[in-house]
Amino acid sequence: MKNRIIFLITACLLSVSIAFLYRFPFRIEDPWNSLYVGFFRYEMPFSQRMLWDKGKSVSLESFCFSYRYEYPYIYTYGASGYTKLCISPFREYVEKVVNSAYYKNNPELYGSNAYSSLEELQCAYGDKLRIKMNLEDLSSEDQNIFLELKKEAEETPMKMEYYLNRYNYDENKSREVIETLKRL
Repeated sequence: MKNRIIFLITACLLSVSIAFLYRFPFRIEDPWNSLYVGFFRYEMPFSQRMLWDKGKSVSLESFCFSYRYEYPYIYTYGASGYTKLCISPFREYVEKVVNSAYYKNNPELYGSNAYSSLEELQCAYGDKLRIKMNLEDLSSEDQNIFLELKKEAEETPMKMEYYLNRYNYDENKSREVIETLKRL
């Protein structure tokens, strides 16, 4: 009887700990000064400004200009467009408003952990990946959040070009990606 009570208490504490780790983000002072979310599955290294799903080994955003975390969602505004990631363990999904210029101009970058094509994302998430072509295809709440992220990023316009150019990204392609992104 005593062993059963100890087992139940331990199981409850472990369950609460796992739920806590899944719910709350953690910033760890690692070399990349990363933010971890979802039981350390999703990583956002701030020095690299990307959002990476370590569980599926894909990059959801390679050049993140602004982001917001409101459980259970991570919203990003980056070179590939807008991304909404639901990290809830039983209803995980990704909504992406695609910046077509980014995916058109990056075929040589795919296949690494830092860059993922739409095909790689589709293979990783299957029917849990929802591709949108316009911001209007999202809920009004999501539209407002993404517009706030866009405004935040555009307050420092050099930041956008800096992140694209720091990876030896072609300057003409960089400008096309940024201009197409601004029109989303």
